Parts: sequence; structure tokens; C-alpha cells
Amino acid sequence: MNSNECIIHLKRTSQYVNSLRKFQVYIDDVYVKDIKNGEEVDLVVEAGHHEIWIKIDWVTSKKLELDLEVGEEVRLLCGSPVKGAKLFIPFYPLISSFFSKWYLFIKQIDEKG
Repeated sequence: MNSNECIIHLKRTSQYVNSLRKFQVYIDDVYVKDIKNGEEVDLVVEAGHHEIWIKIDWVTSKKLELDLEVGEEVRLLCGSPVKGAKLFIPFYPLISSFFSKWYLFIKQIDEKG
């Protein structure tokens, strides 16, 4: 790791909905990589202000803003809130995807998270 770098540790929840599909990860509006169901990845970035978000097809999460200091490591969690009984409501996952900023999430979690 370079002296001016930070690490973003991103964990994707493991869930039935979208389990066979990869989320695209963007930092500062630049595609970085894909993340699979249940996967964890480390993303190395320069210290400073960054926006990170995920995308699947036309659906995106809200952008999460981060201000990182040199050598800092942050832990993030991403996924979809569509789970449980909502999966069995006809067309619910499809309809909810039209509210694109709601269908996916990305958030900061604590070290134990």
C-alpha cells in the first residue's frame, strides 16, 4: 500500500434475490469492478473525498460519500433490501426496481458489522 492510500473493504450480502448476478462497483463515477453474491473485496484508493455506489442493470444505489485519511480502512456493506416475504409478492422485486435508489443500498458499518 502506497503512503497516500486507503482501503475500502466492501462486503456484499448473500441473499436469494440477485444471487446469480454481479453488482458493478463505481468510485467517483468510474467503474472499478464487479462484486458477486456474498463476496468481500478490498478497494485501494487515494486519501481524500470519494463517492462510491453500486449498479445492476439500470438500477443504482444512492451514492455514499467518504472522506478518507491516509492509511484509513473503512468497512462497507452493500445489497438489496428485497428479502423474505416480499420475494413472494407477485412482481414486487420488478416493481421495486423502478424505484432505483431504493432497490440497492451501500452503507458504512462498524468493525464488528
